[in-house]
Formats: sequence, structure tokens, C-alpha cells
Amino acid sequence: ASTIIDLGGEGTFITLKSGESLDSWLVGFTVCNGNVLTGGMAVTVDQAGLDIRDCVFRDNTAQAVNNSYVYNCSTVYVNKSPVKIANTRFINNRILNSVNMGGMGGGTAGALSLNSAKIDIVGCEFRGNSASASGAMSVSGALVNVTNSRFSANMSTSSGAVCNVSYGYGPTGGTNGLVTFTNCIMTDNVSTGDYSDFYVGYNSRINLIQVTDIGGRAKKGAAQVYGTLSLLNTVLPGVVTVEKDAVFSANTSCSSSDWNAYGAGNITADPLVTATGYLRKGSPCIDAGGNTGIPALDIDGVARPAGAAADIGAQEF
Repeated sequence: ASTIIDLGGEGTFITLKSGESLDSWLVGFTVCNGNVLTGGMAVTVDQAGLDIRDCVFRDNTAQAVNNSYVYNCSTVYVNKSPVKIANTRFINNRILNSVNMGGMGGGTAGALSLNSAKIDIVGCEFRGNSASASGAMSVSGALVNVTNSRFSANMSTSSGAVCNVSYGYGPTGGTNGLVTFTNCIMTDNVSTGDYSDFYVGYNSRINLIQVTDIGGRAKKGAAQVYGTLSLLNTVLPGVVTVEKDAVFSANTSCSSSDWNAYGAGNITADPLVTATGYLRKGSPCIDAGGNTGIPALDIDGVARPAGAAADIGAQEF
């Protein structure tokens, strides 16, 4: 991303809203220091399409003034549009409310706000992003697939520093949102509210397939579920709170909680992983996963399974 676009406290860099298709592309740019109060601090895609590859979005900041809040804002804002994002980094993007209203808040997501959209995200990094709803990703009525990506040190002032899926309707057939994470590593994401990594709203769903999620910090745990949360071959040590009428399933996954009532083959143990989310020698997750419905390669392109069975988590030891 050698071409640097420094917006100098202004924004947005690109707005597409005239029905453009996925033949439109943004490749090899670093976009920084954008600042808008609604939409995308760097990119807005509204009823259009865009293919983003090999870019860096960093240090974009939305700051409200005069006792107001920032709403429906993020670094890349997508509404009713198909978007592909690959090999792209979102670093230290923030949504702030006005100073006299205190702290971080009032925004949608530091990196991505995805509304009634179809999104494919591959090989991306989300690090140090912060906002009220989610540091990394806020989803409303969108169908989102996230593969081979890393989330670290993102921050939310409510719940869901990695992903907050809530109200809205879109192409998912009347549900509020469907997000699937596959081969992803999540480390040290933080909420100053109740739940560090995931908030799943009513009629919404998050699937975690071969995910490693460690180091989250919040008042109550890792995830709050009002809709559906499904885990397969996933490491998630934090507490999952399943609210009334919500659906939670976990199969061949590793946690500090006993999940055998929610599925088969789960282990209750320390996963023995490094600070960056990789399995250490002697981890109980090695050869402890299931072999059905999983990707053939791990986050680094290593064939899975390497042993008698797949490992639990994003990396095959």
C-alpha cells in the first residue's frame, strides 16, 4: 500500500452511490486521517459495489462536537451493497463522541459498518480499532463471511469488540445478520461494557469455525447471545451468556466452561496457546477437533488435518 492518501482531518476519500459493480476496485492505497460524522471516514459504498485489495486504513478518527454523537459511521461504511475486502489492514481507527460527553462512543464501528449488504473478507487484519458498538465490525441485516483474518486489541464501549450483530433487515432473508468467521485468530479484544468479543442480537447469528479467541477482557465474559451462536473446532475460553430463547451450540470446541450440554466432543481445559493464538506443544486441542464441515487448509495454508483429526482452533499444529 505504497500510495498514501492523507485526508488531513477531512473525508471521505471515495464515495460510490451510483450503482457501480464489483468491477470497481481500490488496490494498493494507504488511507489515513479521514474524519466525517456520518458514513465512511475513508470509503462509503451505498447501493453500489467495490473490490478492496491490498490496502491499509489507519488513524481515521470521527470526532463529534457541540454535545452531539457520531452515528452510522466507520472507516468503511457499506449500505445495501456487495463488497469484497482482501489482504487489507484496519489499524487504529476510532469513533469518538464530543469531549465534554466523555470517552469513546457514539459511533458504529471503528473499522467496518455493514448494513443490508453481502460482504466477503479474506486475509485481513483488524488491530486497535475502537467505537461504541464494535471496535472492528458492526453488522445490521448483512451476510458476512470472514476468512483467514486476525483481530487484536480492538475496543468497544458496549459489547462486541470483534463483532456486534444487531437490528436491521437485508439479503439474509429477514434476519438481522449472519456472520461466519472461519480460520480466524482473535486476541486481547476489550470491552468496557459487559462482553468482550461478540454481541449477537435477536434473530441474528454468528458462526465460529476453526477460530481461536483468547485474551478478551470485559465485565462479564466473551459473548452475549440473544440470537444464535454456533461453534465448531473453536477455542473460546471466556464466558458465553445465553439469554432466554437464544440458541447456543458448541461441538469439538475448547473452553474453560463445560459445554457438553450444548454439543459433542467439547473439552474443558486450558488450550495452551501462545500470546498470538498458536497452539503450543502438548495442547489438548491437538487432534481433538472434528473432521466434518471444516476448511481443508488452516489460517497459514497448512493442510488440515495434519494428524488423526483436525486440531481445535485456527492453526493446525
